[in-house]
Amino acid sequence: MPPAAFVEKVAVLTARDGIKELPAVAQGRFLNLPYALWTSGPLNIDAAEQVRKALEGWQLIPAPPSRHRSTISRLPDHRLSALGSGDSDRRPGSGDLFRG
Repeated sequence: MPPAAFVEKVAVLTARDGIKELPAVAQGRFLNLPYALWTSGPLNIDAAEQVRKALEGWQLIPAPPSRHRSTISRLPDHRLSALGSGDSDRRPGSGDLFRG
C-alpha cells in the first residue's frame, strides 16, 4: 500500500474519536513535513525551523525578539557614565561597552 497523502492523514485524524477532540486537530493545526526532515540527520535543523515558524503562525509561541543590535553601545559618553560604566568598560575611542 503506498504512503497516505497528507489530506488522507488529516481525514483520519479528524474522523477518529478521541483524536478529533484534541485542540490541535479540532483547530486544524497540521504541519506536513517531508520524511527526510523528521528522520535523524542534518535536515532536522530545517524541520525544527519549520516547526518554530508554524508554532509562531498559530500564536502558540512568541515571535522571536528583534534582531536589532542594542543601542547601548551608541549612547553618548555622558549617558554611559550615567549607566554606571566607567572608562575601564569602554574601548578607547569606540564608545562600545565590553567586558574583558
